[in-house]
Amino acid sequence: MPMSPAAAPVSTTARTRRQGEEDGAGEGAGGDAGAGGSIAPEPKPASARPPAGRRISPPLMSAPTPAPDPSPVPTGRLGAPDPIDTRTGRRPMTRSHLPAAPPGPRRPRLGSWTATRRSAYVSFVVQAIVNNLAPLLFVVFHTRLGVDVAQLGILASLNFLVQLLTDTAAIALVDRLGYRPLMVLAHVLAAAGLVLLGLLPTRTGAPFASLCAAAAVYAVGGGLIEVLASPVVEHLPAEPGRSKESGMALLHSFYCWGQLAVVLGSTALLTLLGTASWWILPLVWAAIPALNAAVLARVPMPATVPDAERTPLRSLLGAPALLLALALMAMGGASELTMSQWSSFFAQQGAGVSKELGDLLGPGLFALLMALGRTGYGLAGDRLPLRACLVVSGAGATACYLVAATASRPALTLLACAGTGLFVALMWPGATSLTAARFPAGGGAMFALLALAGDLGATAGPATAGGLAGSATSGGLLAGLARILPGDSGTGLRPALLVCALIPVLYALAVLAVGRTGRGRAERSQAPRPRRG
Repeated sequence: MPMSPAAAPVSTTARTRRQGEEDGAGEGAGGDAGAGGSIAPEPKPASARPPAGRRISPPLMSAPTPAPDPSPVPTGRLGAPDPIDTRTGRRPMTRSHLPAAPPGPRRPRLGSWTATRRSAYVSFVVQAIVNNLAPLLFVVFHTRLGVDVAQLGILASLNFLVQLLTDTAAIALVDRLGYRPLMVLAHVLAAAGLVLLGLLPTRTGAPFASLCAAAAVYAVGGGLIEVLASPVVEHLPAEPGRSKESGMALLHSFYCWGQLAVVLGSTALLTLLGTASWWILPLVWAAIPALNAAVLARVPMPATVPDAERTPLRSLLGAPALLLALALMAMGGASELTMSQWSSFFAQQGAGVSKELGDLLGPGLFALLMALGRTGYGLAGDRLPLRACLVVSGAGATACYLVAATASRPALTLLACAGTGLFVALMWPGATSLTAARFPAGGGAMFALLALAGDLGATAGPATAGGLAGSATSGGLLAGLARILPGDSGTGLRPALLVCALIPVLYALAVLAVGRTGRGRAERSQAPRPRRG
């Protein structure tokens, strides 16, 4: 029967395939025999060879099949392909065939390190809330709740005392429990304490005891945040184009911005609502730690240093470099808080300005310049050497203390008080970064020690200045110095600030003695993997 043209190529292809199999079988036999000697393959039979002078035409080829469309087939309901247009022979354009829109700005997902870093920034805003909201309400507590001035002083001291105890307890807990549970607990306690601050005093017969209970609760949260936020940011992968030191300065700048936000926001709310509705303020501010606690429960957290790799606490305390770092933290806290807490009083009594102007040009401008200093280094600090900046900070703070103590013009005195905020901006976060670079395997316990030393300096500095001022007014050793300096309405603050100028001098000298920060930088640059546990 004659063969159809369409079947010819199939038959020819089949013949070629069978011939290749026979050739392969012969080659395989020859290969097996080649184990004992070289044997040439047998020649093909004569019947399989084409007659001499006859050309073999190539097999008939069918029309080439068009290549399949690599674009995805648009599917309609139940996964069926869209019908083909009979006029054009193509499927209609659907959303999947349209060109993709250009990508917009990516928002940080809760599973990214960016969300972790931003939640740590917010945690320092929470710390600013719990440290600065109650002092803004001292006048309200005194006039509406009957809390006397001595009790208000106890309330302020209680906050810092509880934070010191929290720093001490956190030394043994951070590396054992990890960052996530303690960070979430810190924000829950901060929110609960603020809610108690707004609800308890007006609903109990003991307003002072209620204020102390609320302060103790949110002070534990503030102390934990101070211990945990720095190591969390330190152990995160560095942002592109930003060093670890810059990230630490940027973190601490959010405390300053939070302080300004609390002052401005609370003042505006009190003006709008009236002092009779003061209790609404703590409830409003409590929303921030509550929301951040929910975020911290979901974002990835860096792991703490494993026990096998962590430097033991006893070895850390025996290292002279760490002891010097603890002294740096204490001197940085003292240099910052001494001028910060006494600036308003000194502006009114020493410079002779009104209370409103003293608050604005004293602690207000001080906090603003400190925030700008930390933010500026956080944005451009990768191009500036940290140790050199800290030495300049110590020298600049010393100059501001000297000018504030000796200047006879009130404007120059106020400018020196406010300018101190710019120079002390890097002292605390810079000392933390120097220590983290020197001891990369120190773990969370080391950061708890640093926070404890900083809080001790922040407590002892203002108290020392007050004691020195009392000595100058009571005829002590500084009485003769007070007679030489310009008048300060008999407060003795000028000679006290003059002596306290030694603190930033010692800070600058200690920075020079710490040593280079490059050691351990390679270990710090290894990015930890996100852990969602």
